[in-house]
Amino acid sequence: MPAPDSFPLVPRPWTLVFCCLLGACTPESGEKPVVVLPVLAVTVTPSEAASSLNLTGDVRARVESVISFRVSGKLIERKVEVGAQVRRGEVLARLDPQDLSLQSQAVGAQSAAAQTELAQQVADLERFQTLLQQGFISQAEFDRRKNTVDIARSRVTEVGSAQRSSRNQLDYAVIRADEAGVVTAVEAERGQVLAAGQPVLRIAQAGPKEIAVSVSEGRLAALQAATDLLVTASALPGKSYKGVLREVSPVADPATRTYAARITVQDADEALRLGMSARVAVRGASLPVLELPLSALYRSGDKTAVWRIDPVTSAVQLVNVTVASVQEDRVTLSEGLQAGETVVTAGVQKLTAGQKVRVVKP
Repeated sequence: MPAPDSFPLVPRPWTLVFCCLLGACTPESGEKPVVVLPVLAVTVTPSEAASSLNLTGDVRARVESVISFRVSGKLIERKVEVGAQVRRGEVLARLDPQDLSLQSQAVGAQSAAAQTELAQQVADLERFQTLLQQGFISQAEFDRRKNTVDIARSRVTEVGSAQRSSRNQLDYAVIRADEAGVVTAVEAERGQVLAAGQPVLRIAQAGPKEIAVSVSEGRLAALQAATDLLVTASALPGKSYKGVLREVSPVADPATRTYAARITVQDADEALRLGMSARVAVRGASLPVLELPLSALYRSGDKTAVWRIDPVTSAVQLVNVTVASVQEDRVTLSEGLQAGETVVTAGVQKLTAGQKVRVVKP
């Protein structure tokens, strides 16, 4: 009889069934279920409201001067108030001149003493010239006396310059208007002790009037290329003025990321007063801008972005955009997207690059 190990192995039916069930219950290694997040989305469309460029600013004088004293002292008189019209050369304020007067007198006395000393040295040099010719003194002694005269003459020049400077200092104790204009601010009161250069008044000089505006990065090119600017004031309905772009700051403001610009009002009249709110319209300017809900924006480092949905894979991709303006719950974009693209508007904080999404209706 053969040994038990020599018999062929024949699987029993119940063993095959158990193995099949065990294999069916074992999960495949390396595969994870795909998570699809529900989101709200919107299709980007051009905004008709933003098809023209409109900027808001205020009326300014072309030249606005900060007036201050060139010397320190106590303010004893200020002759103008806010809104006062000033003429060129008009006295605006005075400092106490007592200390400056004493200083000027002291320098004047030094000047007189130096001149007297020079006259004495010149007279002595003439006598030594005679003694040299008679042979009573040497040439070296005469040269020494001559150098003394040169030193005295230099001293007179030095003290004379100091005297003129002290007179200027005394004159600096009075502020006079460099040009005609209007006082827009008062920053010092009578009795206040002021340092040299400390602001006392602000004066808007008479002359051209301008509109100070701030321009976003996306609208800067359209403004610079414009040839027809229309200026209107909120307080002057029915009136309009022609504007010309005069200057644009080469550096953006670090806080607002906008560029300061000045637009000269060519035909400004007395009705257009300083400080009025004004609007500048670039007629005929067409801007490639799109509108989105404010909730669609996503902050990525120091940049503003949105989540764009791939129409084929339904995966999201982070796209940097440029915001042209913000109006209540909507934003206007100037760069980054194209019309017809789909953007996530709710749930942006939970998304990652490549995330699968499913658009649901609100």
